[in-house]
Amino acid sequence: MSNPRMFQSRGKRVVSDSLPIANSTHTLEDTLKLRPDWTIALSQHETETRSTRTSCSTTTESTIAMRSKQKAIISVLEEFRDSEAAYVHDLHVAQRYYADRLSDRVKKSEWKDVFEIFLVLCKQASLFEIEMHKSLNDEINYILDDQDACLKPKPSVAQLFLSWLPKLSAVYGRYCVIQENIGKKVEKWMKNSSISEYLQECDSMAKIESNSWNLDSFLVKPVQRFLKYPLLLNQLYRSASLGIISDYVLLGEACHKSEIASQRMNELKRRRDIIITALDSVSNSQEVLLLSTDSIDKKIAKLQNSTNIFYVPEHEPILAFVHQLSSSYTNLLNLRSAICDWLKFSRYHYLKFFTFVEAYSVFCKDTKSADKWALISVALDNIAKGAVLRLTEQCQTSVLRPISNGILFFRNPLCVTDVWIKKATAFSKRRQSQVFEEDLESFPLLSNCLLEELPLFLEMARNVTDECILAFAQIQATFYDTIQKVLEPVVAKFNLTDHQDIPSIESIMDFTSLRSSMESSPKSK
Repeated sequence: MSNPRMFQSRGKRVVSDSLPIANSTHTLEDTLKLRPDWTIALSQHETETRSTRTSCSTTTESTIAMRSKQKAIISVLEEFRDSEAAYVHDLHVAQRYYADRLSDRVKKSEWKDVFEIFLVLCKQASLFEIEMHKSLNDEINYILDDQDACLKPKPSVAQLFLSWLPKLSAVYGRYCVIQENIGKKVEKWMKNSSISEYLQECDSMAKIESNSWNLDSFLVKPVQRFLKYPLLLNQLYRSASLGIISDYVLLGEACHKSEIASQRMNELKRRRDIIITALDSVSNSQEVLLLSTDSIDKKIAKLQNSTNIFYVPEHEPILAFVHQLSSSYTNLLNLRSAICDWLKFSRYHYLKFFTFVEAYSVFCKDTKSADKWALISVALDNIAKGAVLRLTEQCQTSVLRPISNGILFFRNPLCVTDVWIKKATAFSKRRQSQVFEEDLESFPLLSNCLLEELPLFLEMARNVTDECILAFAQIQATFYDTIQKVLEPVVAKFNLTDHQDIPSIESIMDFTSLRSSMESSPKSK
């Protein structure tokens, strides 16, 4: 019985591949020379082994580096989260131990100057911290999760920050502008012995829950915190890389916009200092002259006709805004005068009308229509003494008072623009002669301030004017409707009146004049 074919082939291959061991004097090198295919196989095996070891080593190193990077990113995220929570905690401590407790200890106006915007900021910061705390925790969990990145829910710290940045910039910017005045108010309180002692008690209680030591240190925290956001975001951006942070591209945008917002806050403070300096340079006599004459228009025309005007940067848009400011101020004054005149003439008209009808009802007392004329007299009396007074009160509250406040708001912009015109004239002359003075160093910043702030102020002034005109139109409509409702019923009764028995107005007036002359003449003896 023969062996199966597979065993036969294996036996043949073994015999053909075997070398005589007894007579073998070959070394390993000789064997490899005889079988070059072995050399290739062994070299490939060594290469694969070496590459496997190298790849394992590289994978281990990259894993260690990735974990180290993740640890650094998580550390930054935790710092952001914990520092934001601590900051909001300090804001609430300041609210409890200072704002709430001082509300009945200091003047209401001073308390409002110090804490009004601070409390608004505290509310916004609390809402922001709640959302940011959750987003930062989600980002940390996203980094620690070993799932595939495409399967993970992607949080977005940068997107959340960008959505909040406009609101934060607005409230923090307002607070930054008045922060210096807040410090002066607190300094004034410290000079009052009773308030100072009470503040020390507040300090002692606040120190139990916070590391801040007095009210000043609490009130400066918002500005410090807002300026720290770019540092935290940049630190996170530098330590992160694409793929680790879910919104790495948006994170770069958040860094850029937060830096712009911080620069904007610093610029607002510098602008405020420039504006205060400009207002301080305007004396009371100059202000009265400025607000009561067309001196600004004359100065604008003189500056526009100057040959040196081209040396003033951005002079055309600024002069256009200044001209609009002056004309808006004049129009608002004229509007207030026109409304006051209309109220005066309305009161005068109905008072005279009532006086005439009352006198005429006396002349008609012996006629059938006497009672009806008496009703009209009463109705006109109600209009003259009731409806007109209500009209005046409504106009005073809803129209004239807002217009007067708007006119007062024009004071500072008009004074600042007057200072700018003077500096522009001096700047153009010094520019041509290449001689500069120290008081002109702030001129470019003042120009930038007018370029940005005047359009906003003019828009606000237009809105106030529109609201006042609409309110006045509604008050007028209500007044005329009241007159119609009061007069229509009594006047309608005259449609059925027989006027034949009513004496003519000429005969009545003649009789009255004759009687008056007889009473005034001396009696004969």
